[in-house]
Amino acid sequence: MKTVIWGTGYYASVFTLKIGRKNIAFYIDKDIRKRGKNFLENRIYHPDDIKDWNNLFVYVPYNYYDEIGSFLQTKGLIPEEHFTKYYETIDINLEQTRDEYLRACSEVEKLVSAECKGYFGWWGRFWASKEEYRNCLQTLKRNGNKFVIASDTPWYNRAEVEELTGCPAVVLPCFIHDFIFIKDKINCEKKNVSGCQSPVMSLAENIHKMNQKLSWDECYCKAYYAYRFIDFFLNKCRFKALVIGSSDAACNMLVRAICKKYNIPTLFTHQAMIPGTIMFGPGGDIGSSVPAVYCDEFRRLPISSECVENAKKVVTYLYKSKINRKAQPQNSVLCNIKERIKSGRPIIVCMGQNDPYSAMVPYTEFSKRFHSPIFKSSVESAEYLAKICKSLDFNFIYKPHPMYARFERLNDVSSGAIIVNFVDVNDLIDMADVVVTIRSSINYIALIRQKPVLMLGYSQTRGQGCTYEAFREEYIETQLKEAVQQGFTNEQKQAFLEHVARLLQYYLYDDMSERPIRYGLPWPERVEDFFDLENKLKEMQGGQC
Repeated sequence: MKTVIWGTGYYASVFTLKIGRKNIAFYIDKDIRKRGKNFLENRIYHPDDIKDWNNLFVYVPYNYYDEIGSFLQTKGLIPEEHFTKYYETIDINLEQTRDEYLRACSEVEKLVSAECKGYFGWWGRFWASKEEYRNCLQTLKRNGNKFVIASDTPWYNRAEVEELTGCPAVVLPCFIHDFIFIKDKINCEKKNVSGCQSPVMSLAENIHKMNQKLSWDECYCKAYYAYRFIDFFLNKCRFKALVIGSSDAACNMLVRAICKKYNIPTLFTHQAMIPGTIMFGPGGDIGSSVPAVYCDEFRRLPISSECVENAKKVVTYLYKSKINRKAQPQNSVLCNIKERIKSGRPIIVCMGQNDPYSAMVPYTEFSKRFHSPIFKSSVESAEYLAKICKSLDFNFIYKPHPMYARFERLNDVSSGAIIVNFVDVNDLIDMADVVVTIRSSINYIALIRQKPVLMLGYSQTRGQGCTYEAFREEYIETQLKEAVQQGFTNEQKQAFLEHVARLLQYYLYDDMSERPIRYGLPWPERVEDFFDLENKLKEMQGGQC
């Protein structure tokens, strides 16, 4: 039997690392745009291209297992005999950890000897694994910017990363990667982390939340070795600035802290809340982003009527196309939900976020200030809302984040709640009367689909007049009732169009993906230009940080 993996994304890459590239015959992906291309040196086939299904053993991503599994059974394949789900972690021991540390440090030394000081650094997996980020690199390189890639893609070696990006590179030690754990321990009391104890401990707690089978000492071991390498790397390279993928992952918070230690400016980046765009910012993304932190100033930025009209066209396109950052599952879950809905009663849908990657694990003063002022977790907010909805006789649906659902205490949510895991979020939102979230970017999908949104935490919509907001517990029930009664008002609709216009004019960059209309900023000529918006808003604020 040939071993194949369904999917060509992040989890497929991790799982390939686990079982080895040489053991994979090919990959399967329904995305017609990927048909015939290569992924990790193997060909991508569309399901329609495959004739001999009986000769395959298929690994299926866990979050699409029901949908894909049903399809495979129509081809005569039997669960566990011909296909199974994957969501795997990789364990290494202390000896392997030290070998990886020394290997990566050796690559850093080669960079230093090649006189890479004064370059910009790019940290994370986006640069090697996502074409839109590689396009960004090429644009900036053409204007004389020089870069070093610190790649969190252990499935690629250094030479492959350099070939993909055209930049000198270091492949980060594999234990820094989210799903590689150290099954060993060290005596943490004897380890000096030079002023970064708090982010190191936060990283250890975050690791423990994601894999509770590990002991605290094992989690600290991974966090400590991550600190050792990051400190060595940044001390040696002293970049002009470091661009980091996502501000809210605990490891990236540690990177931020060590950058501060060496006076290295930081920028953060992520695929943005408007599908088809990418954000860059010095503060972070979501609640710590520049538009959220300087929300009053951001709303005062001038926009023309032409920009608002263009935003309307973009929103209409996104509504009709239903494009999303992630492919949406196709199944019968929504039909089952409808059977449980009380007819004639409002439907409240609560969307969870991936807490460990949302500055929510551990829950700190930073979490409270920039992200979630009331609740310590998504499921805690769902419990609270479920009780309100039960007392008001509202229907309540909770959808956990698909990458975090298996870690949540879903049994703690009221028995009156409907919990749904894998469903097309566009269709789920369409049946809602109100969508509630702490800080998930799903709020933009809901607003695009003309649904009222109640925010319990902070995002780029903060203070923009397009959502209902309850940043104190005593406001939640009142704001929920108002959202049900008033709906998505004309004033909120106009405010949302103006907000989208500002995002596209001042903040979000076109990812250059294939689509019928273009929107978002063109890539700048210099990395320093990514700081312009924050500087402008600070000036509007009168120089106050």
